[in-house]
Amino acid sequence: ADDISLSPDGKWLTYLEYAQCRYCDFRGGTLYKVKPDGSDKQLLSDEMLNVGAYIWSSSDEKIYYSYWEANESWSNYSIDSDGSNQKLF
Repeated sequence: ADDISLSPDGKWLTYLEYAQCRYCDFRGGTLYKVKPDGSDKQLLSDEMLNVGAYIWSSSDEKIYYSYWEANESWSNYSIDSDGSNQKLF
């Protein structure tokens, strides 16, 4: 896991998990969140390994992230911190 971030309220860690594939052309990782004790791992993005940078909102309600699209460009999304309500912005 890389790019580990603690939620503003301290209740969750988010991180990007990268594939172990020497010949793959992935542009990012898969976004997860987990409690600081390692329990309750939750997938927040799809498993396409295309999430770049991400950041928590100051209110803990949203996570904003960049995503490498199939048309080979970056798009920006928001998602509720529970993994629902993904929106392109």
